[in-house]
Amino acid sequence: MVAPGEGWHSDPYRLTEKNGRLYGRGVLDMKGGLACQIAVLETLYAEGALEDMNIELVGLCDEERYSIGAADYCAELLTSDRKKPDFGIFAEPHFDEIVIGATGKALLKLTVTGKTGHAAHPESGINAVENMASFLTALGSKYMRLYETGRSGSMAVLQVENPYEGYSLNIPDQCSCLLSKQLLPKESAAQFEEDLQIVFAESAKGQLRIERQIPSYSSYVLDKNDADIILLKTIAEKARGLKIRCAVNQSVSDANVMWEKLGMPVVLYGLNGKRLHEADEYVEIASAVQYMADMRAFVIAFFEENGYGCL
Repeated sequence: MVAPGEGWHSDPYRLTEKNGRLYGRGVLDMKGGLACQIAVLETLYAEGALEDMNIELVGLCDEERYSIGAADYCAELLTSDRKKPDFGIFAEPHFDEIVIGATGKALLKLTVTGKTGHAAHPESGINAVENMASFLTALGSKYMRLYETGRSGSMAVLQVENPYEGYSLNIPDQCSCLLSKQLLPKESAAQFEEDLQIVFAESAKGQLRIERQIPSYSSYVLDKNDADIILLKTIAEKARGLKIRCAVNQSVSDANVMWEKLGMPVVLYGLNGKRLHEADEYVEIASAVQYMADMRAFVIAFFEENGYGCL
């Protein structure tokens, strides 16, 4: 759940319509798109069309944090006799593009172990806090340059802590941090961990321990010439009279989990709006109308072309 924050001009928990827009927390990212998908399926059901279609509508919790909903869904599919979906569309806020891939993510706990001693004689020990600071400074300097030139995904230190309790004149011999690293398709978590050890050896003293945390995902890129992707792209372009690009997202989503655990191709395609995770988040009503038309046309065409597929 994303907290509403301050600065709203309407109740963030009440859907508010104004000047062709719908305002509310999560309306763009991504409850509005999910509501549109539900409306399309309700219409198809009322028409009796769903009897010939094998469709799963999945609402997954915790996508903004640990993706426990996606992980449970994958585990359930892998241990059941249900057919794995052939294709998926997540209603994430991408309206002028279809996201066919994404960076991966490595969430790592890094622990520096030094050597305790009396703080009045710093040379008697190895200060884990100071060496963690030196290490993170060197790491940030290196990877910011790589990120700015498009050679590496972004990196962020989320937390730094040590078990120091109260005041004493002991040199701290433990310090840990939580590090989030986005992984471009050409990067891997294993390669990044190897480089962490190299940077540490060059910039700090002591020992570095690396522990991979949840969530960690692989990057993925789908084939833009896949028949189902071309079908969706063609429908969207025909309706709008403009080109829709295929993009690789610079953030992770539950689609990473689906691809890694199930080999299931999922694209991100949703509504148009602004201010996701900010005050006055909104969607353009016109985009919702267009999106529902796109979804209806795609569902019908998908089963005409794939027969007894699963969407």
